[in-house]
Amino acid sequence: MNKYQKLTKNTLIFFIGDTGSKIAAFFMLRYYTSVLTTSEFGIVDLIITTSTLLLPMITLGINEGVFRFSMDRELDRSKVLSIGLSITLAGNLILLILIAAIPLPYEFWNYRTLIWLICITSGIRDIVANYARGIERTKLFAISGVIQSVIQIAAAIALISGLQLKIQGYIYAMSIANTLTAVIIAVAIRKEFRFRIRLDKVLLKRMLVYSIPLIAHLICWWAMSSIDRYVILAQLSTSDNGMYSAASKVPLLITTVSAVFFKAWQLSSVDEAKSEDKEAFYNTIFKLLNITLVLTSMALLILIRPIYSILVGAAFDGCWQYTPFLIISVIFSIFASFLGTNYLAMMETKGAVYTSAAAAVVNLILNILFTKRFGISGTAFATMISFIFLWIIRRLNTAKYVKIAVDYRKFIPTYLLLLSQAFIIATGNSLYYVQAILIALVVWINFGDIMQIIKRTVYHLRPTH
Repeated sequence: MNKYQKLTKNTLIFFIGDTGSKIAAFFMLRYYTSVLTTSEFGIVDLIITTSTLLLPMITLGINEGVFRFSMDRELDRSKVLSIGLSITLAGNLILLILIAAIPLPYEFWNYRTLIWLICITSGIRDIVANYARGIERTKLFAISGVIQSVIQIAAAIALISGLQLKIQGYIYAMSIANTLTAVIIAVAIRKEFRFRIRLDKVLLKRMLVYSIPLIAHLICWWAMSSIDRYVILAQLSTSDNGMYSAASKVPLLITTVSAVFFKAWQLSSVDEAKSEDKEAFYNTIFKLLNITLVLTSMALLILIRPIYSILVGAAFDGCWQYTPFLIISVIFSIFASFLGTNYLAMMETKGAVYTSAAAAVVNLILNILFTKRFGISGTAFATMISFIFLWIIRRLNTAKYVKIAVDYRKFIPTYLLLLSQAFIIATGNSLYYVQAILIALVVWINFGDIMQIIKRTVYHLRPTH
């Protein structure tokens, strides 16, 4: 099996499990926006966003270490798992003590015990799931995503509609799904699932040296992806955050699908880290990513208004106008993540920290300035500019590992056309015929690359004997 076939196989496995489940959850958006007010939906979004920030800090980013070190067949993998679970449990105990003692003057902070509940259940699930992925139980890892989604949907309907728990019901459903998924994975890998009370201090130090620099990276990445919520909360309202959260759901779907690819890509990038033709491999995959993301995004944008008329309740009408810039943000965040796998593969995580931190600062400044002047549209535009900036500095910084060739004669016109489509929609217009022309121009500009990618994909993926 060649490297393209291996990447494709792993991507398909993760796609079947992850994407199917996430798409099911995505279509629950209509249900959530029908039973929750914009303010309640905004609070739920802030609870989840805050837990996403806290989790890597209290666990020292150890879930990444569990994945990376459990891939090493020369190690006693049970020691890796034990270290991951121990740090996660200890960190969550400290968090529980802290949130009980710290008051904050925001409505959503009244739900801080729910933040902790998400942290502990997500933390344990992440450790168990990453361990399964690291020991190459990829099918189990993928299937667990479907199981988690089914449990969460069933629990959400029962708790929100049945027991009228609203915000609490949403979070309880997530926590139940996290817990049961972790238990199911643990039972499935019970032969490899051994917990040791005494931790290997040498291995612990190695894992922390690898994982701790990633905390800053994860926090900065969180800031890039989520600080806009807090700027909206400070300058606008929880209701506006609910609208922004709803507008983020289609871009989030793109991120979810791409995350499936990156789970497979992480495995390939580690395997190919010292390969002689690594650069050609990276460039082929980047071309494929670029064309696929642009055409998919433009197709989604031309349909964005009818999509949101189906997906969200009446209270969220108009949120589709904020989506275009967020979709472009997602494209460049994917590009940045693609380059970021170099840091993990080479175990040089400082570069990930520096680039993410620089972009996070730019993001915060632009969000404050643009949100105050242009409202939610300004927030989305600021986020887009920040991710473009992140991709540029990562491309420069990772050139020492691998050089990505970009044909700017095609690249710049392509993204100017995509940006033009985004502006049409952001101003509240549809102009479908103009959008169709823009898409046709993008296909015409990139037609040679599109055909080349199709031919190379067929060649590399054909069966070998």
